[in-house]
Amino acid sequence: RRVWEKAVGPGHPHVAGTLNGLARIELERKSWDAAESLARESIARTEKSGGPENRALVAPLITLGRVLLGRGRGAESIQALERAVALSEKMTGDFGDVAVAKYYAARALLAEGRRARGEELLTAAGDLLTRLPPETYE
Repeated sequence: RRVWEKAVGPGHPHVAGTLNGLARIELERKSWDAAESLARESIARTEKSGGPENRALVAPLITLGRVLLGRGRGAESIQALERAVALSEKMTGDFGDVAVAKYYAARALLAEGRRARGEELLTAAGDLLTRLPPETYE
Protein backbone atom coordinates (compact mmCIF):
# COMPACT_ATOMS: atom_id res chain seq x y z
CA ARG A 1 0.00 0.00 0.00
CA ARG A 2 2.60 2.53 1.03
CA VAL A 3 4.77 1.61 -1.94
CA TRP A 4 1.91 2.40 -4.34
CA GLU A 5 1.01 5.60 -2.50
CA LYS A 6 4.60 6.79 -2.73
CA ALA A 7 5.06 5.70 -6.35
CA VAL A 8 1.80 6.91 -7.91
CA GLY A 9 0.11 9.04 -5.24
CA PRO A 10 -2.63 8.19 -2.74
CA GLY A 11 -5.46 8.93 -5.18
CA HIS A 12 -4.31 6.52 -7.88
CA PRO A 13 -6.65 3.58 -8.66
CA HIS A 14 -3.85 1.08 -7.96
CA VAL A 15 -3.87 2.17 -4.33
CA ALA A 16 -7.61 1.51 -4.01
CA GLY A 17 -7.14 -1.88 -5.66
CA THR A 18 -4.35 -2.73 -3.26
CA LEU A 19 -6.53 -1.75 -0.32
CA ASN A 20 -9.25 -4.10 -1.56
CA GLY A 21 -6.70 -6.89 -1.92
CA LEU A 22 -5.60 -6.33 1.66
CA ALA A 23 -9.23 -6.30 2.77
CA ARG A 24 -9.74 -9.69 1.12
CA ILE A 25 -6.74 -11.09 2.96
CA GLU A 26 -8.13 -9.82 6.26
CA LEU A 27 -11.53 -11.25 5.32
CA GLU A 28 -9.99 -14.71 4.87
CA ARG A 29 -8.31 -14.31 8.25
CA LYS A 30 -11.65 -13.26 9.75
CA SER A 31 -10.03 -10.04 10.95
CA TRP A 32 -13.37 -8.28 10.61
CA ASP A 33 -12.39 -4.79 11.81
CA ALA A 34 -9.34 -4.56 9.55
CA ALA A 35 -11.18 -6.04 6.57
CA GLU A 36 -14.11 -3.66 6.92
CA SER A 37 -11.87 -0.63 7.36
CA LEU A 38 -9.75 -1.49 4.31
CA ALA A 39 -12.80 -2.25 2.14
CA ARG A 40 -14.45 1.03 3.10
CA GLU A 41 -11.24 2.95 2.41
CA SER A 42 -10.95 1.27 -1.00
CA ILE A 43 -14.55 2.27 -1.81
CA ALA A 44 -13.99 5.86 -0.67
CA ARG A 45 -10.83 6.24 -2.75
CA THR A 46 -12.42 4.65 -5.80
CA GLU A 47 -15.46 6.93 -5.55
CA LYS A 48 -13.22 9.97 -5.11
CA SER A 49 -11.14 9.16 -8.18
CA GLY A 50 -13.87 7.83 -10.46
CA GLY A 51 -17.26 8.76 -9.05
CA PRO A 52 -20.10 6.71 -7.55
CA GLU A 53 -20.85 4.85 -10.80
CA ASN A 54 -17.27 3.68 -11.34
CA ARG A 55 -17.14 0.03 -12.37
CA ALA A 56 -14.02 -0.39 -10.22
CA LEU A 57 -16.34 -0.21 -7.20
CA VAL A 58 -17.75 -3.67 -7.86
CA ALA A 59 -14.85 -5.58 -6.27
CA PRO A 60 -14.55 -3.57 -3.04
CA LEU A 61 -18.35 -3.51 -2.66
CA ILE A 62 -18.37 -7.31 -2.91
CA THR A 63 -15.58 -7.47 -0.36
CA LEU A 64 -17.43 -5.15 2.00
CA GLY A 65 -20.63 -7.15 1.56
CA ARG A 66 -18.82 -10.38 2.39
CA VAL A 67 -17.26 -8.81 5.49
CA LEU A 68 -20.58 -7.48 6.71
CA LEU A 69 -22.25 -10.83 6.10
CA GLY A 70 -19.48 -12.53 8.06
CA ARG A 71 -20.06 -10.12 10.90
CA GLY A 72 -23.77 -10.94 10.97
CA ARG A 73 -24.83 -7.58 9.56
CA GLY A 74 -26.99 -8.95 6.78
CA ALA A 75 -29.04 -5.85 5.97
CA GLU A 76 -25.90 -3.75 5.48
CA SER A 77 -24.34 -6.58 3.50
CA ILE A 78 -27.32 -6.68 1.15
CA GLN A 79 -27.08 -2.93 0.57
CA ALA A 80 -23.42 -3.15 -0.50
CA LEU A 81 -23.95 -6.27 -2.58
CA GLU A 82 -27.08 -5.00 -4.35
CA ARG A 83 -25.08 -1.89 -5.29
CA ALA A 84 -22.34 -4.16 -6.64
CA VAL A 85 -24.96 -6.06 -8.66
CA ALA A 86 -26.40 -2.83 -10.09
CA LEU A 87 -22.96 -1.54 -11.08
CA SER A 88 -21.83 -4.87 -12.49
CA GLU A 89 -24.95 -5.17 -14.64
CA LYS A 90 -23.93 -1.95 -16.39
CA MET A 91 -20.67 -3.61 -17.44
CA THR A 92 -20.49 -5.21 -20.83
CA GLY A 93 -18.90 -8.54 -21.49
CA ASP A 94 -17.62 -9.20 -17.96
CA PHE A 95 -19.93 -11.99 -16.88
CA GLY A 96 -17.54 -13.11 -14.13
CA ASP A 97 -17.93 -9.94 -12.07
CA VAL A 98 -21.69 -9.93 -12.56
CA ALA A 99 -21.95 -13.58 -11.52
CA VAL A 100 -19.81 -13.07 -8.41
CA ALA A 101 -21.79 -9.98 -7.36
CA LYS A 102 -25.08 -11.84 -7.80
CA TYR A 103 -23.82 -14.92 -5.97
CA TYR A 104 -22.75 -13.04 -2.85
CA ALA A 105 -25.87 -10.87 -2.89
CA ALA A 106 -27.94 -14.06 -3.10
CA ARG A 107 -26.10 -15.53 -0.09
CA ALA A 108 -26.78 -12.39 1.95
CA LEU A 109 -30.44 -12.29 0.94
CA LEU A 110 -30.96 -15.95 1.75
CA ALA A 111 -29.24 -15.48 5.13
CA GLU A 112 -31.71 -12.69 5.86
CA GLY A 113 -34.69 -14.82 4.87
CA ARG A 114 -35.37 -12.98 1.61
CA ARG A 115 -35.77 -16.21 -0.31
CA ALA A 116 -37.43 -15.04 -3.55
CA ARG A 117 -34.83 -12.38 -4.42
CA GLY A 118 -32.00 -14.59 -3.17
CA GLU A 119 -33.05 -17.50 -5.38
CA GLU A 120 -33.54 -15.15 -8.33
CA LEU A 121 -29.97 -13.87 -8.03
CA LEU A 122 -28.54 -17.33 -7.38
CA THR A 123 -30.16 -18.66 -10.54
CA ALA A 124 -28.95 -15.65 -12.51
CA ALA A 125 -25.39 -16.15 -11.21
CA GLY A 126 -25.48 -19.80 -12.26
CA ASP A 127 -26.77 -18.91 -15.71
CA LEU A 128 -23.96 -16.38 -16.15
CA LEU A 129 -21.32 -18.87 -15.08
CA THR A 130 -22.38 -21.24 -17.86
CA ARG A 131 -21.55 -18.46 -20.34
CA LEU A 132 -17.94 -18.23 -19.18
CA PRO A 133 -15.29 -20.19 -21.05
CA PRO A 134 -14.10 -23.28 -19.15
CA GLU A 135 -10.55 -21.95 -18.75
CA THR A 136 -11.98 -19.18 -16.55
CA TYR A 137 -12.72 -21.57 -13.71
CA GLU A 138 -10.46 -24.59 -14.33
